[in-house]
Amino acid sequence: MVEPRLFAKTQKRLAQVANNKQETDQQLLDSLADLLRRKGRLSVHIIAAAKTVPHPSVYTKRFGSLMKDYELVGYRPSTRYRFMEVAVEIDRTICSVVDDDIIINLTGRGVNASFLQELYFVTISGGLTVSVAVARSVSDGDVRARRWEVRKLKYQKAALTLLIRMDHGNNCIQDYFLLPTAALPLTKDRKKLRASDHLFGRMRLDSLEAVMAALYGRLRVSREQSTITRAHPPSIQNETATSRASRTRH
Repeated sequence: MVEPRLFAKTQKRLAQVANNKQETDQQLLDSLADLLRRKGRLSVHIIAAAKTVPHPSVYTKRFGSLMKDYELVGYRPSTRYRFMEVAVEIDRTICSVVDDDIIINLTGRGVNASFLQELYFVTISGGLTVSVAVARSVSDGDVRARRWEVRKLKYQKAALTLLIRMDHGNNCIQDYFLLPTAALPLTKDRKKLRASDHLFGRMRLDSLEAVMAALYGRLRVSREQSTITRAHPPSIQNETATSRASRTRH
């Protein structure tokens, strides 16, 4: 048997560790800097495997992104590792928005929905499909000339695309854009996409609540169109149009 007071103390300590309430920002950074000195470099896998350093998600929640943490401890990863870290952050952002917000909201209202993480592809009952991507802030050295780019749109056959635009520092979400995938102005190689208020201003949504309202509106339209199609199949509609034209000629 464990003494109740000792058990309570242990549980309190576990909760504190889980929430990192006893570690200041500087302590977290000192731990990361120490790991950098020992390993010579940093990555999400190195941090996750280290027993003396909190989980990468702790740093992301506290400072906004691992890239910000690296900057604060004076580490600049190579292009290859930076590419991998950015990919991890994009994946985390999309999964957080879709799994923790959109899917929960939809299922809570009795709407069936599924998320294929490999393609960042959402399927909603009623025939609505949504591709999800992150637009990150990039520049060519001039801070004033920053722009937002989608590195790669994994699935281009969805009816809609939800763009999650990050802030200037890529630390948190700034806003969203929801628009038809077919209308996306992709680059010539159809791999990259640049997001701007000039192109997408009228599609801008400033919160997840606005995103959900727009999705429910699109879902309503999709269901209405499906109902009309079932009630009046194309063949019947064509025959009706032909009959009307024939009567008009006579």
